[in-house]
Amino acid sequence: MKVVRTILVTLFLMALFSCSFKPIWDLEGKWKQVDGNQTIEFLQKGKIKLYSNSTVCEANYSFADKNHFTILFDDLGSIKVAFRVSRKELTVTNQEGKKLQFRKVVEGEEV
Repeated sequence: MKVVRTILVTLFLMALFSCSFKPIWDLEGKWKQVDGNQTIEFLQKGKIKLYSNSTVCEANYSFADKNHFTILFDDLGSIKVAFRVSRKELTVTNQEGKKLQFRKVVEGEEV
């Protein structure tokens, strides 16, 4: 009986952990701004690329929690933003409260 309880608790914790961080997993990939020309690409190992017109900026990012991430620009400092993500839509809110809407770029689609 004790073994069964241990297994059930372990399974419950695994399910809880996987659900709470699902939005973070959904971020990986390219996101095109809905009303603009910016693209964000979330890469593995905390790397991010920001595209605007012909300019590409590479940086690192880390998660403060499941609703916020911080973009680290080497010597230029950092920016903490709030985000909300679904499978195909991403909303990023900066520190001043300005919201930017993005749509997930489908593999093979032009950016």
